[in-house]
Amino acid sequence: MKKFLMFIVILLLIPFTLLAQQGWFWQNPLPQGNNLNDVYLSEDGTSIAVGDAGTILKINASGQINEIRHNICGYADPFRCIFFSTLQTGWIGGSGEIIKSDDGGANWNRVNLDPNLLNGLPVNSIFFTTDSRGWISAGTVFWGGGSLGSLLRTDDGGNNWICIDQYNFWIDNQFLNTDTGYGIMYNGDFLYKTVNGGMTWNTVSQITL
Repeated sequence: MKKFLMFIVILLLIPFTLLAQQGWFWQNPLPQGNNLNDVYLSEDGTSIAVGDAGTILKINASGQINEIRHNICGYADPFRCIFFSTLQTGWIGGSGEIIKSDDGGANWNRVNLDPNLLNGLPVNSIFFTTDSRGWISAGTVFWGGGSLGSLLRTDDGGNNWICIDQYNFWIDNQFLNTDTGYGIMYNGDFLYKTVNGGMTWNTVSQITL
């Protein structure tokens, strides 16, 4: 009787032991279930996608996912955009924060950015025309109405940033060179153009859908 009771106890403990050893694993959908918000395509055909919960996916030139990582730098909020200013230097924008890679995306670290520049605003786009000059567009919409935005620029490869527009919510900015660029604002019907690196903008055409 004693041996029988011991046998029953061992049987009951086996599932809990296996569960403790195996842990919980993502099953569906595969390969992962977080929303993806942006992707950067390199000249060699490889790409890196970023998404919610600090997600990064590395994709080879054949379209196969080589690596999936979550909560990069302990980041649980959405990654919204990604850009590489050089083959090795990458930038990812989140909610009021920027993270940077100096080794082609193998490792990432938070950028010590003045919090007053972004004011916790979600970063919507990052764009560089050279390894020195780049822009960060950030902004959000409030539930009660209205919006708030910020447009930053660097002239030294991201070591220092200045705010060149602290009022408008820029959704995206793309530049042809260090001076000429185009952008669109939230709740706006116009395409804007700058010829002085983003310091001033003028409407060039109305957007109709």
